[in-house]
Amino acid sequence: MKKYLLSILFPVLLEIICITGFVLFPKKIVYINFIMLMGFILYYYKSFSFHEFVNNVKEGFCFWKKVVYIVLGVILSYIIFYIFSELLFSNIDSGMFKIKTTNLFEHVLFSIQVIILPCIAEELFFRQAIINVSSSKTIFFTSIISLVLFSLSHGLGYVTILEFILIGIPFIVGYIKTKNVYVVMVSHFILSLLANMPTVIILFTI
Repeated sequence: MKKYLLSILFPVLLEIICITGFVLFPKKIVYINFIMLMGFILYYYKSFSFHEFVNNVKEGFCFWKKVVYIVLGVILSYIIFYIFSELLFSNIDSGMFKIKTTNLFEHVLFSIQVIILPCIAEELFFRQAIINVSSSKTIFFTSIISLVLFSLSHGLGYVTILEFILIGIPFIVGYIKTKNVYVVMVSHFILSLLANMPTVIILFTI
């Protein structure tokens, strides 16, 4: 347990510092969030192998079937959240951290950190590093930790926390079932692309 806690200490502290920055300097979230995501990647870079990633993708149907299940699971979770949020939270501020950009450089930073970086950084930290699959008990408790940290990195309002808990569950289930971070990474990338590409296109065409 001590070794596990020490292994996640730096990224947890980094997240706490960055969340504090989000609150204190909302106009600088585009920079602070970039630092947080890059910090996760640099800390866990040894856990990522491009060669393994390519080999996994080349597995074909077996790999992509798992990806599709996770993508559909996240979409279903979001639909469930959307229905309940419209019924119960329609007039409540979600409390989500909003990334604002004012120039071309910030537009580029925004694009990178909503499409490319999350699928690597968040899966290396929130799933692979935090979730311990050695026993049912550790899976349960570390999954709770994963969901809490994942949710708080996106906002402090209870609506946002609920949203990302629901979205995070299919990612966690997918990782636990496959024990393959690359499956979850690709799923995350596809979802980030679908969710954020329209915003990115609009950003660069206005």
